[in-house]
Amino acid sequence: MALQSSGEIRFSQIRDEFGESGPGSAVSLGRYRKNSIHFTNKVIGRNVNNRLGSYSNYLPLDINCGPNADTPIGETGQIKATDFYNGQLNMVVDLYSGDTDFRIDCRSIYLNDNNGSTVKCVGGFRFRPSNSAAKRVIVYVAKTFGSEADTHRTTCAVKTGDWNPTTNLDLEIGPNGKIYGAGGDGGDGGSANGSAGSDGKSGSTALGVQYPCSINNLGRIQAGYGGGGGGGGRREYRRSGKKSGRWAGSSGGGGGGGAGVQNSPGWTSSFGGNSPQDSYGGGGNGSDGEDGVDITSGGGGAGGQSAGTGGDGAAVNNSSTKGDNGTVNGGIGGNNGYAIVTTNASTDYTTSGSGSIVGRQQANVIVY
Repeated sequence: MALQSSGEIRFSQIRDEFGESGPGSAVSLGRYRKNSIHFTNKVIGRNVNNRLGSYSNYLPLDINCGPNADTPIGETGQIKATDFYNGQLNMVVDLYSGDTDFRIDCRSIYLNDNNGSTVKCVGGFRFRPSNSAAKRVIVYVAKTFGSEADTHRTTCAVKTGDWNPTTNLDLEIGPNGKIYGAGGDGGDGGSANGSAGSDGKSGSTALGVQYPCSINNLGRIQAGYGGGGGGGGRREYRRSGKKSGRWAGSSGGGGGGGAGVQNSPGWTSSFGGNSPQDSYGGGGNGSDGEDGVDITSGGGGAGGQSAGTGGDGAAVNNSSTKGDNGTVNGGIGGNNGYAIVTTNASTDYTTSGSGSIVGRQQANVIVY
């Protein structure tokens, strides 16, 4: 548990909270200073954001300590026992190493770390406890995360997970941190036999909040946007003068993909819809819709001769469009996902920082 705010504080209490600072008689408060050679994990917090970045590129043992809970431990000057008043173990969950990732649950990452590789205890004096109550957990995001489409609009790229009561949870999204919902795929164009265009798929969600937290954002949190509807196919009987006629068919254009980052094999974009290449009798084939990726949506493909053009995928802060009709209807556009969703109205979060939150925020939903 966090250390008390007044009265006698024993070294054993400090050790139990933050870990051993040295073996046997070598134990000393000075080793908890962040400029000590014994203080490891010093890169944690480097260039994360204004709040953490003010501590000379890396975090001290804890920041809101001392009798008034407003002083970092071991930042400057002589270190003493009363500096540890109100202190609690700080841990950083690594969402900054490696390449683009998808569908992350922060609590699961915490629980599955057994060697300190993805959960760093600040100072490096211990490994993470199984119970995070009365500890500070900092989820540090400094790379790109995407989600999945074609499932639920509230399928999230990053979920907080549900933490032990009294855990202090902070999401620190650095300038390189980008959390995207998946863009919905465009609908396929209708066939030359006169079938309707397919509906565009809905986008999904960037961030799911399942536990109260603060979000300090210098990066980007963006909803996934819906795909455009496929254009309707066209089938018609053509004749010239007194000559006998013939049936001709043209395929509709595919809908454009919505803006976002989608977990698709070897790809991070939403897919434009396909146009069936099945024209006959002098009709024409339509074009596939364009793919969408991160902040860019795809345009709808042109329809074959008089068949429907595919609808455009939704651009940021816009809606997808319906596919044009041929002799049958074009598909409707997919719905947009959300930037942030919460499990209920009491799952509170606060936001700060100069980053972007793009898209709607919605409470009282099932977070997938």
